[in-house]
Amino acid sequence: MVFPPPCFTVVNNVCFYGQCSYYCSTEHAVCGRPQNLEASLAMMLPDPSLATRRSWRSPWRRSYSRSKLAVWEKDPDYCDTVKKTPPYNKGTRLVDLIDMNILDFLMGNMDRHHYETFEKFGNNTFLLHLDNGRAFGRHSKDEPSILTPLEQCCRIRRSTLLRLRLLSLPQYRLSDVMRDSLSHDPLFLRGPSPLGAAPLRPGPSPSDRAPNREPLPGATA
Repeated sequence: MVFPPPCFTVVNNVCFYGQCSYYCSTEHAVCGRPQNLEASLAMMLPDPSLATRRSWRSPWRRSYSRSKLAVWEKDPDYCDTVKKTPPYNKGTRLVDLIDMNILDFLMGNMDRHHYETFEKFGNNTFLLHLDNGRAFGRHSKDEPSILTPLEQCCRIRRSTLLRLRLLSLPQYRLSDVMRDSLSHDPLFLRGPSPLGAAPLRPGPSPSDRAPNREPLPGATA
């Protein structure tokens, strides 16, 4: 994604927007308050010349259109088709993808249009959780449609189900668990930051609400 020079809004804050084929316009700009903008970038992957990656289009990709719905938004039995389509018809790829969707729900990421894998391992590999830039945008709003793969397929890895049940208990609130884990990160100790501020917002955080939101389906290994 290419970023043009910043544009200034009428309230005199600085906003950026990208150049891409969808959702890159002044209507979807990222703005500072007024000029300060919190951001993070983490990339610890081997060079593509050493480990070639393959990009996969998510079956539950959004249409990115105001007038057209994606197939999964119109067909409640859409998962039946996905389960018959490679690479989701073998191995753990489908539950791997559902794991990713659950993580996206916890952080409010509606923009999971693609994901990547390492080519060397074929279908016997893990998914790379890249491009999470749309996450944590609206901390007070949950977006249930992110969990559509879980709802339509009614399938979840047993270990994920058990972990979510654990996090639904008051003594294991996800925000508290995250705060304890992140407290060992050098960024947490440097004062106000996304690492320290997010779990301290008043009221239940999205991460706390999510494990208690809906009854979970039966576990599938």
